[in-house]
Amino acid sequence: MAATEFIAAATLKRVLVIGGSYGGLAAALNLLDLCKARPTRFDSTPFVSTRESAITRAKFNIQIKIVDERDGFYHLIGSPLALASAEYSPKAWIKFADIPALREQGISCVQGSVTQVDFERRTAVIESSGAGVGIEENYDYLVASSGLRRVWPIVPQSRTRENYLLETSGHIQEVKNARGGVVIIGGGAVGIEMAAEVKMVHPDQKVTLIHSRGKLLSSEPLSDEFKDKSLSLLRESGVEVILGHRVTDTSLIEEKNGSPTYKVTLSDGTQLLAGQVTSAISRSIPSTTYLPGQALDPEGYIKVDPRLNLAAGAPNAEYHFAVGDIALWSGIKRCGAAMAMGHNAAINIHQRMVEKMTGKEPNFVEFPEVPPMIALAIGKQAVLYGPEGDTTSGEDAMEMMFGNDLGLKSMMPFLKPLLRELTPDILMADDAVAMSPSHGIKKMDEKKGKSKDYRGFVAGVFSGIAKLSVGHPFDTIKVRMQTSDKSKFSGPLQCLLQTVRKEGFSGLYKGATPPLVGWMFMDSIMLGSLTFYRRILHQTLFNPNHRTFANPSSFARRDLPLQDEQLHKLPTLGHAMAGVMAGATVSFVAAPVEHIKARLQIQYSNNKSERLYKGPIDCARKIYRYHGISGIYHGLSATLLFRSFFFFWWGSYDVFTRLLSEKTKLSTPAINFWAGGLSAQVFWITSYPSDVVKQRIMTDPLAGGLNDGVKKFSNWTTAAKAVYVENGAKGYWRGFLPCFLRAFPANAMALVAFESVMRALP
Repeated sequence: MAATEFIAAATLKRVLVIGGSYGGLAAALNLLDLCKARPTRFDSTPFVSTRESAITRAKFNIQIKIVDERDGFYHLIGSPLALASAEYSPKAWIKFADIPALREQGISCVQGSVTQVDFERRTAVIESSGAGVGIEENYDYLVASSGLRRVWPIVPQSRTRENYLLETSGHIQEVKNARGGVVIIGGGAVGIEMAAEVKMVHPDQKVTLIHSRGKLLSSEPLSDEFKDKSLSLLRESGVEVILGHRVTDTSLIEEKNGSPTYKVTLSDGTQLLAGQVTSAISRSIPSTTYLPGQALDPEGYIKVDPRLNLAAGAPNAEYHFAVGDIALWSGIKRCGAAMAMGHNAAINIHQRMVEKMTGKEPNFVEFPEVPPMIALAIGKQAVLYGPEGDTTSGEDAMEMMFGNDLGLKSMMPFLKPLLRELTPDILMADDAVAMSPSHGIKKMDEKKGKSKDYRGFVAGVFSGIAKLSVGHPFDTIKVRMQTSDKSKFSGPLQCLLQTVRKEGFSGLYKGATPPLVGWMFMDSIMLGSLTFYRRILHQTLFNPNHRTFANPSSFARRDLPLQDEQLHKLPTLGHAMAGVMAGATVSFVAAPVEHIKARLQIQYSNNKSERLYKGPIDCARKIYRYHGISGIYHGLSATLLFRSFFFFWWGSYDVFTRLLSEKTKLSTPAINFWAGGLSAQVFWITSYPSDVVKQRIMTDPLAGGLNDGVKKFSNWTTAAKAVYVENGAKGYWRGFLPCFLRAFPANAMALVAFESVMRALP
C-alpha cells in the first residue's frame, strides 16, 4: 500500500450505515480500519486492492452507527441450509452484540429502522425498535445498504434471534415430519438450493422441485450449459424435478396428529400429495422507502455512479453512498460483491475526509461492472458460472466456494477485531485473507511478511525503554531483597526507605545503564524473535495442511482454505511455545546484562570509592580480566531455566488478549495494557523461585583475582539448596512483593509501547 505521511484529525465525523448485512458491515468495518490508520480487513480483489491504491494514512475521530431492523447479522447465503438443518440454523444468525469487531470504540449498532433521510440537511430519522417514535440525527456521511425485502420462507421474517430460532425450528420440524414428501415450487437459484439442502439434511424424505419453464433458472442470463448442469446435479442429489408445468392449486386435504397433507395440482391436471409445500417464487423489493424519490429509479433501486455515490442530481451526492443489491448496478450483488462494494465505499468516504481536511486531491476507487456470474450449492457439489461464461462443477467447486457451511466460516474473519490490533504477531493477520466476490480465496503476498520482519525488533527497543523507566526501582528493591538476609532488610518497605535515605532517589536506579541498553536490545531480540517463531509455528506445526516452508517470512494462510478456526489462528499452545523459544534466544543477551546489573545493584555503599565496581563497563572489564567470557556469562544456565517460564507469560497473554477482545469493549491499547500486565504477573508467579536462585548465582562471589569473596555455589542445585537452608520455602519468595508490584505497570507499559509502535510502523 502506497501511503503518504501520517495525519490525524480530532473533529468527530458521524457516519450512518443503514443495514447491517454484507455490504453495510463491510463499509462500516473497513471505514473503521481506515480511520484508525490501519489496513482494511477486506481486500476486494479483483475489484480493487488497497495494496495498489495510494491510501493516505489518516486517523479520524469517527462514530459509525449501524441501524438494522434485525438484532444481528443473518447469513443470507446460508438460508437454504438454515431452513433445513437444526444444527446449522443457530449459527446463521449472530447477534450484533456478539460480534467482536462491533465492540471496538468508534462503532455502534441500533436495532430499529430509518424512516426518513434529508440529503440537503444530512439528517435521518431513526426509530429504535419498540420506541414508537423517531429521533432525528445528524450525519456527515451515509451508506444505504438496507437490501431487498424477501418473503418467507426465502428468508426468515423475524427481527430477533430468539424469534428466528422459533421460526426456523418450526419449519424444520414440518419438513422432517412431512408425510408424502416435500414440494418446492420454483426453479430459480433459491428453489434449487432449498430443494438440494432439504434432501441432503433429510435423505429419507422425498423432495420434488416443480418449475413452470422448460429449463431451470429460466429468468437468469446464464448459459444453457450451466442450467443443464444444475438440473443434472439436482437430480443426482436425489431431488425429483418436474419442468414445464405450472402449479395451479395447492389445497389442504387432511391433517392427522398435527401432520397435514396437501394436494398439489399442476397445469396438465397431474396431482401430487405432499406433507409440506414451500414456494420459492417471489419478487424481491428494494427497502428504500426512507430515501427521497430523486435518488431512486421507478422500481426503488438507488441510482449510483462508479464511486458508489448517489448519481448526479441528488443533493450532497458526494456524502451519500449505496452498496449491495439495492444499488442500481450490474450483476448479482450479494455477499462477496456486496462486501466489495462496501469496501470501496469505505475507501471513498475516507478519501473524501482526507480531502476536506487537507485539500489533498482524493484518490477515489471505482466499482466496475459486474458480469453475469453465480455459484450454486447443490447438495455436496456446486456449479459455477464464471465471468468468461465457463461452467465448472463438482465437490472441489463446493469446497472452494462454500466450504461445508455455505460460506459461513469465510465470513467470520471480517467480523473479528484485526489480530494486528491485539497481539504482537501482527503479521499473522496482515492481509492474511482476501475474499473475491464469489467467496474465492486469494493467495497472500509472500513478500509482505519479509518486508515487515524488522518491526518486531524496532518496536522491542521502545518496549525496553518503557520497561526500564517504570520498573527499575522495583527491580532494585527486588534484587536487594533476594540477595540479602533478614538482618539487612526486614521487608521491601524498609529496603526502599533505607535505600532512598542513604543513597538518594538515584539509588533506586543503580545499575540502570546496563538494562537501559540491555533491555532495549533484549526486548528487541525477544519480541522480534517471538514474532518470528510464532510465524514458523503457525506455518508448520500448527498449520492444518502441515506444509513445509521455503521462506519463513511467507507464512500464514498462503492458500489455506477458510475452514478451521476461520483465520487459522496460532493456538495458545503455539504462543506459549514461541515464548519458550524466544526466551532461550534472548537469554544469550540477557545473561551478561543481568549478571552485571545484579552485581552493581548489591553495592550498598554510597561512597563510590568503597565500591568494587565503578560502573557497568568497569564491572564487565574486571570480570573479563580475571574470568574471561565464561565469567561474563556466569549464570547462563540459570537464565535459560528462568526464561523457560515464558511459556506461561506468552500463553496467558494470548488468553487474556482474546478474552478482553471478545468480552469487553476496551480499546486496543487498553487491551494491550491489561493483557500485558496480567500475563506478566502470571509469569512471575510461576517463575519467581527460579529467579531467586538465578540472582543468588549471579551475585555469588567469583573469587580469584577479583577478591570479591569466597565462591559459595558450584551449580544451580547448590544455590537452590542454600536458599532453602537459610529461609525455608519462604526464601524462594523473598522480594516477591516489589517484583509483583513492578510486573504489572512495567510490562503493561512495555507492551503498550511495543504494540503502538508495531501499529505505527509501515
